[in-house]
Amino acid sequence: MTVGKLLRLNSEVSRLVEFFGYNEEFRRQYSAWLSKLGECIVNECISEQMDLDMPLGESAERVFAEFKQWLSSLPELQGVCDLGSGGTIEKQKISQYLLSQLPEDEHKKMEERVFKDDRILEDLEVLEDSMVRKYIHKELPPGELIRFERIYLATERGRKKVWLAQALHAFAQGRPQIDPPRGESGKQ
Repeated sequence: MTVGKLLRLNSEVSRLVEFFGYNEEFRRQYSAWLSKLGECIVNECISEQMDLDMPLGESAERVFAEFKQWLSSLPELQGVCDLGSGGTIEKQKISQYLLSQLPEDEHKKMEERVFKDDRILEDLEVLEDSMVRKYIHKELPPGELIRFERIYLATERGRKKVWLAQALHAFAQGRPQIDPPRGESGKQ
């Protein structure tokens, strides 16, 4: 974990805390964890100039592990600390939402969030574009490819979006234009 990732994590958790409307006790505990983490980072950086790519020191890593365990005890925040390969659990949930993989209650919550939060909508659009791009370049993993074709391409909007991406790609490659997709009724 680096200082920069910790700052991005704080931003992500803060958005989720606001969205889920946690009570004052939770906010007090969350602030205490952030203070403890900040103190560890400052103490470890006294002799060095802090930068965002600097890894956390041993004591800050220990405190972060405890913080992560505490956060994971809350169902809505489980996995939020898993920043892994540049994506957050939020992006995984959006991807699952796009491919109808969330349980019905979570799907409804995500749908509400998409309409209420412009950042979630923006993330959804970016992930959707990425999936379409990977699809036309045949880069989707097999399981995701099957779900994409079965769920996403079952919608007229999905078919049109893929067609447009394919047409733009074909044009950029100097290939002939492709026919637009046909709707459920066979009309263009």
